[in-house]
Amino acid sequence: VIRIDPTPTPLPPLTPLPVLANHDFEQGRKGWSEVVQPVGGTPAPGKLIYSITENPVAGVQENYYAWLGGARDQINELKQIIVQLPAGYSDIRLRFLYRIRSQETNCNNDLVQVRINGTAVNVNPEPGNQHQLCGAMSTFKSAVTDNLADYSGKLVELSFWTQLNGTLNSNYFLDVVELCSDQVDAPVGTRNCKQP
Repeated sequence: VIRIDPTPTPLPPLTPLPVLANHDFEQGRKGWSEVVQPVGGTPAPGKLIYSITENPVAGVQENYYAWLGGARDQINELKQIIVQLPAGYSDIRLRFLYRIRSQETNCNNDLVQVRINGTAVNVNPEPGNQHQLCGAMSTFKSAVTDNLADYSGKLVELSFWTQLNGTLNSNYFLDVVELCSDQVDAPVGTRNCKQP
């Protein structure tokens, strides 16, 4: 008896990764929730997206950027619900540009996190740059999160979160936030996470 295995059904092609609402902040304060909260206090709507006319910051890609921190004993959170991540991906990550200007030398005093559904995810900055809210950077750098494939096929909330203590000041500047993938069968035009 010769067994003939059925021809495997090919998997459907991957659908493109969604583009985040106002991913480069060039629509001003649209698409994102801006939350400002005194440490131990109540969260409230605030202002975290600025133009370079209001507050010039060197290295912003165009005219708008997000600014978290800058006030002692305060928590800032910039967030949005991402359109459902498409199913079938084994590699989905978040890529963004950031710059730090901080007086802190102790990197445990002021905190920064990238969160998915309220849980912090690891961030992989360029070699030699720690993703911590301390020290100072002269230019914007690119960073990429760990793989988010566990959320493939799910609706997720993305947020950038900072918490400053009552001593030295820290600033976290953010620009151009986008999903990326290095998966070989990703659709044409998908942002590659390894690209500069």
